[in-house]
Amino acid sequence: MIAVIDLGTNTFNLVVGEGNGHTRRIVHQSSIAVGLGQGGIQSGEISPAAFERGLDAFAALFHLAREKGAKTVQAIGTSALRNAKNGQLFKLALREKHQVDLKIINGSEEALLIWEGVRHSGALENHSQLLIDIGGGSVEFIICTDRQIVWKQSIEIGMARLNALFPISDPPDAATIAAADTWFREKIHPVFDAIQHFDIRRLVGSAGSFDTLSELDADHKNQRYLWKHGNSWSLSREDFNALYNKLLLASRAERLSMPGMQPIRVDMIVYAVILIRLLADRSKTENIVCSRFALREGVLFSNVG
Repeated sequence: MIAVIDLGTNTFNLVVGEGNGHTRRIVHQSSIAVGLGQGGIQSGEISPAAFERGLDAFAALFHLAREKGAKTVQAIGTSALRNAKNGQLFKLALREKHQVDLKIINGSEEALLIWEGVRHSGALENHSQLLIDIGGGSVEFIICTDRQIVWKQSIEIGMARLNALFPISDPPDAATIAAADTWFREKIHPVFDAIQHFDIRRLVGSAGSFDTLSELDADHKNQRYLWKHGNSWSLSREDFNALYNKLLLASRAERLSMPGMQPIRVDMIVYAVILIRLLADRSKTENIVCSRFALREGVLFSNVG
């Protein structure tokens, strides 16, 4: 039995699996909202409060993994840790407290592992599509099939960074929405070019924002059981547009009361849907497929033995 803990900028995610390599069976998944980037992401440092939250969250997930029978626990750090001046101190703390060697990966490695996880969910098809993983620190853009990656780029435009740059009014106002939209357009020109070059007509998303959208759509359709027990969820463009409008017109309290909305994501989901809409418009996609599998499953399925 092996466990993987993905130490993300917003949340720490645990998956426990058994078996060998591609035959692994997932026996447990859970996550803890941490906010590792809160209070320090713009300065490139994990704040003291976030540092302690991170250690506490890791300890809780580490002990849970052991309770589930994991003999080996792997830890993977992404954007917040790779850009933090004190990221190595966090790595040292995990080694001292839990004898776990945290591996801090770069954006290219992150994209590869995300693809590996998502393709095991069955969400990818045998023609080129754009896979997006929206994190707190970075966003990974991957043009791929279910068999290979043909283009990828990791850009440090995560939702926690947007939250620091463009604080959301309550409810979101037109000026803030326009500012975020313009900022995204300036940062993701290479992605727009790749969409055109590869003639992309399909979007697949993974990680927290897409989980939240799936929860909202499934609840609206009284199909939460299907989302909870499946590996992916499909949103029609019409359904996504309805959620987009609902989220951007809602007050913070209204968003917080929506099914599946974590407090840490209540503002960040606004930026996420702005970005998703930009990409959906540019690719003229009719459906957005949301994968329950992401980086942590990618690490799990990459392990053999």
